[in-house]
Amino acid sequence: MDLYLKEYGMLKEPLLAVCLAFAVTACATSENPASQIRLDATSDATAMSSFSAMAEALTSENRQELLVAMLKLNMTGVNSVYEVIQNPDLQSPSIARIKDKVDGMTAQQIIDLANRTSSVEAEVTAE
Repeated sequence: MDLYLKEYGMLKEPLLAVCLAFAVTACATSENPASQIRLDATSDATAMSSFSAMAEALTSENRQELLVAMLKLNMTGVNSVYEVIQNPDLQSPSIARIKDKVDGMTAQQIIDLANRTSSVEAEVTAE
């Protein structure tokens, strides 16, 4: 028994270290489930459903960023309030209006697209 511990006892510590390293790596590389949700633009209904699931999976801060991004993408190309008044689609911005533009994207990709392509400025204030 003493010989067994001498031969294999030294393997316990390195083996434990390797197992711990694998566990830490697995935790560090696992993605947040919200980052895996992609927008499904098959129809207006699937776009709205997948967008809702995406938003609900985010933190409140990230959800706010996503909603502002959706608003900015809806308002891209709008030059005046007059255009908004004349176009009922612009009066109620939704993911359905821009679904083809963001099809298959994650929340972060939608936010990045809005920041890159939209000249619309939006500010969220607390009441």
